[in-house]
Amino acid sequence: MSKFVIFLITVLATAACEAQNASKDSNSGKADFAKTIRPLLVTYCANCHSPGESEGLEFLGAMTEADVVKHRGLFATVAEQMKSRAMPPGNEEQPLDADRKLVVDWLTSNLKLMPSDTDRISQYVVAAFQDRKGAYWFGTMHDGAARYDGKTLQYFTEKDGLPTNVVTCFAEDKRGNLWVGTHAGICGFDGEKFSRVNVVGDSTGGNQANALNSASVQNDRDGNVWASVGKKIYRHDGKSFTEFKVPVEATKISSFAIVPGRISLRLHDKAGNLWFGTDGSGAYKFDGKKFTHFSKANGLCSNNVNSIVEDQQGNIWFACMQSYQPTMTGDGGVCRFDGTSFTRFFDSKGLSGNDIYTIHAAKDGKVWIGASGVGAYRFDGDKFTLFDKTDKPHWTRHFGVQDILEDRDGRLWFGFSGGLFRFNGKSFFNIRRKGFSVDSVKASQ
Repeated sequence: MSKFVIFLITVLATAACEAQNASKDSNSGKADFAKTIRPLLVTYCANCHSPGESEGLEFLGAMTEADVVKHRGLFATVAEQMKSRAMPPGNEEQPLDADRKLVVDWLTSNLKLMPSDTDRISQYVVAAFQDRKGAYWFGTMHDGAARYDGKTLQYFTEKDGLPTNVVTCFAEDKRGNLWVGTHAGICGFDGEKFSRVNVVGDSTGGNQANALNSASVQNDRDGNVWASVGKKIYRHDGKSFTEFKVPVEATKISSFAIVPGRISLRLHDKAGNLWFGTDGSGAYKFDGKKFTHFSKANGLCSNNVNSIVEDQQGNIWFACMQSYQPTMTGDGGVCRFDGTSFTRFFDSKGLSGNDIYTIHAAKDGKVWIGASGVGAYRFDGDKFTLFDKTDKPHWTRHFGVQDILEDRDGRLWFGFSGGLFRFNGKSFFNIRRKGFSVDSVKASQ
């Protein structure tokens, strides 16, 4: 154990006592960081950012005002989340309102924070979609659904009919109706408000938002909408949902990431095959008559499949993550299937033994892969090129790429655990909420 970590542990042990006196200093701009502000941060944030985790070292390790200035971007985020009450999380002990204000005001004053320091459409952008009218939709973990119609960026939340503000995916049926997947069920959008759609077998109830109650929607190539609810999947025929039975034996799953047996439609390939990804049981292909099962034993990186795409050569790519239940398995990664065998990529950092959330086959034939903790790779058919530069490195330092959208004009949008970013040909640039525009980032080829 390093001397630095030992020192932080010692600080944590005494921080509670120091914090009791912290709120007595009401002049936040002139408050002493070490004696007043830091003890509050340590007391209320230590549970989420332990001294043994690299994510929290710069944050809890700041001992002086100079350290805070050095990590200005990170502490701007601290101020943002403290002010919005996203930090500490709701299930953790909360500071007094006076203490919360003390921290926010001190950081704002001493760092001379401006609105642009925290201007992003949301902290977590987990879905990106463009409908047939050209409108952009972005799903977030806290702010509901954001829509840009070419003129205005508008947010839809529980006040507009969403059962939760956790929105994870979008789909559009043949008639142009929008369907939305959330952590508390499926919704339809009539152009003004959302209404919950009941699917046979849906037991989420629409009143609890978490990953275990999430539902998702997907399109096939024919415009049909598929809904994944719990451990079942349904196809909509234009009037109602009918269960589509996939031979997943959930009771035989021994390791999984989130929900054992959860299944989703991930690809309707050019030959007409339907590909399903599961949590814990690998992938299934349905050719119209029979199912073919693919698992780790056949060459998959893991049995937890997040995304499946088809490239221009007809190869099938799988994005996988490791199992976390009952223990972490250390597998995951990306692999390519040519119809006969699987190819894995061990020579590029982050493409094996890693959690891969999304993969995208672009119109120009290239394949994009979000490699957690590393960056975004572009495969041109011969080699992988890594892109890991952004204008907000403190927001993207973990490179949690959640979704990739290529719009009808070829622009690439990346939903990060950190915000919405556009690719300009060389690096990723944050898209701000204020003055949102599809042309706010000019391509630099």
